[in-house]
Amino acid sequence: MSNKGQLPEQFANIKTPWGPIGETVYKRSYSQVMANGKKETYPDTVVRAVDGNLSLVDPKFIEPEERNKLLHMLLTFSALPAGRHLNASGMKGRQFLFNCHAAGWDPEKPEDHFGFTFDELMMGGGVGSNYSNRYMDAQPVVAHAIDLQIICRPDHPDFNEFAHLLGTRPTEFQSNYLRVDDSREGWVECPEKLLRSAFSKAAPGTDIHWVIDVSDVRRRGSPLVTSGGIACGPGPLVSMLHDFVKHVNGCVGRRLTSLDAMVLDHSIAACVVAGGKRRSSRIAVKNWKDQDIFEFINCKREDGAHWSANISVEVDDEFFAAYAEEDKWARDVMRAVVLGKRSNGEPGFWNRSLAMKGEREPELMFCPNPCGEIGLQMWENCNLGHINLEVFARRPRAEMIEAFRLMTRWLIRATFGDIPQPRQRAVVDKNRRIGVGFLGYHAFLALRGVKYSESWNHKPTIDTLRDCYAMVKLEANSYSTAQGIPVPVQNTALAPTGTLVNMVGTTPSGQAMPTVWFKRLVRYADTDPELAIKKEEGYENFPDEDAKNTTIVVYWCEDPLAAKVRAAGWDPGEILESQYDIPFETSLKVQAMLQEHYADNAISYTVNLRPEDMGTETEMEKTLMAHLPYLKGTTIFPEKSRKNAPIQPITREQFDAYQGRKEISQVEDACKGGCPIG
Repeated sequence: MSNKGQLPEQFANIKTPWGPIGETVYKRSYSQVMANGKKETYPDTVVRAVDGNLSLVDPKFIEPEERNKLLHMLLTFSALPAGRHLNASGMKGRQFLFNCHAAGWDPEKPEDHFGFTFDELMMGGGVGSNYSNRYMDAQPVVAHAIDLQIICRPDHPDFNEFAHLLGTRPTEFQSNYLRVDDSREGWVECPEKLLRSAFSKAAPGTDIHWVIDVSDVRRRGSPLVTSGGIACGPGPLVSMLHDFVKHVNGCVGRRLTSLDAMVLDHSIAACVVAGGKRRSSRIAVKNWKDQDIFEFINCKREDGAHWSANISVEVDDEFFAAYAEEDKWARDVMRAVVLGKRSNGEPGFWNRSLAMKGEREPELMFCPNPCGEIGLQMWENCNLGHINLEVFARRPRAEMIEAFRLMTRWLIRATFGDIPQPRQRAVVDKNRRIGVGFLGYHAFLALRGVKYSESWNHKPTIDTLRDCYAMVKLEANSYSTAQGIPVPVQNTALAPTGTLVNMVGTTPSGQAMPTVWFKRLVRYADTDPELAIKKEEGYENFPDEDAKNTTIVVYWCEDPLAAKVRAAGWDPGEILESQYDIPFETSLKVQAMLQEHYADNAISYTVNLRPEDMGTETEMEKTLMAHLPYLKGTTIFPEKSRKNAPIQPITREQFDAYQGRKEISQVEDACKGGCPIG
């Protein structure tokens, strides 16, 4: 490949079109340290990512101008692969290019589920799983309690942090000993080996003794050279193993239930979060017919329980038929979910029957990824990239279609990326699943004079989406065939794109913008020098009554899309609608349209439930049931007011009347419930 590692001269003067907080987001999330010890600039990252992607296939499968087209596409934010690609593509020994994974079940090796979950979370991915009884009932009985002693040399710098959890008995006669290697693999090995013993066929009822030595785990604060970040020390691992074994020992003599397995996965996720850098995004799914489904539906009602996972009830065509026939169980499940959604937004729904459509092996459809945009088989991953529709709102359609074609090729090459897990390598080689999506949908509509709430039946918009989908499918078929690999089982999806949205400065995925005009409240310590500057500059501020020695500064903001709409000749007050303006049912209609005409995988889509949309439980249930059969996944989050909320929507009239300082900014839209890097 010519000019590998170099930025062609014709691109040297391209100015990165950052969003209002884009450069900060980029430096925090994607800029890597180069061989010379300096941090990458954005052009450095683009060159690394593009060359890394192209290097995954034989040069004969790369078009003559493809490198330059990709460089220009990324440099101008016309399209971007998922953030994982920006972070890892082209990094030696780190081409872990996939955001999310499905942790399967193997009755012969039940420990593999937990080791896989730990491993992928440690690498920064999200993990989903299906905990339905049809999987849990096939698992073996927990046959043995684990008598665990954790030891560490007394001179370890972090010793006092976890000394109260260490064993004190002599260890000379213990039959099983593991000295934890100071690596990701070393940590993952611990729960795997303990569980293998718990499920083993040794004489039933006997305890199995283990000594785990964490002396070699580097101290808290040490640099992590391979993965980046700072070490957390042995403390989180010691705490996790202590809690993990305690719960396993409480299950001796029976199989793990769904909630048991979820507790163990949660302890793993909490350990990873305690490591500092990673977020441990998870989703847990369970079938509506399971006898313990109501325990599952209510498992997050208490604060702090299962906080590392979103939860969703698996429904299917049988559910919809039973509900229509007024089956009491189906009706009770539906009402319990509705009550949960009205309270805290959970659980969601996952429509397995619809997710199975278009699959080559529909019976193997297992669970959605944590944000819901991809249905996966056991051990499979998602593989995402996005077109910035805003860029193409006023450009020839052919340029947009070409961007979709190029991103399709990028993602197919990415299926050759590094996959340490043999089970995952096998399913990826078989399915080659990709998810070409987009961001900036609302901006695209607005700059063409179309209201978001009317897009669900706007023929020109639907025709555009169909054309984009047709190109993705056509190129996926031809490019895969040319390389002699299976054609992707599915091709398109809409992911949250939260981090990329903030880097680019456009609207999130296929959703409406969070708000057009708003107040952003930021807390500062009274000793913070920046606070004095803000006061001097005239920003509105007031003492925070709920936190001593802190002051809240109020920023009055307008989303940058408003100015772009004005420049295009439209009145933003007439064209732009925020998530707070759009009725509940209209949002469901837009999602159903996007599912029907574009996404053959699925859509990550959160419906904002306004107070005026609440109605009664019966009314909400009726609205949901009218749309659920056409949606692969459904997430609804109730709008709640709280004191000094960081983002407070305001009207255009309030913004215009305000005489103080005003900002051009956008909401940093974090995915509710926790999502992986976009």
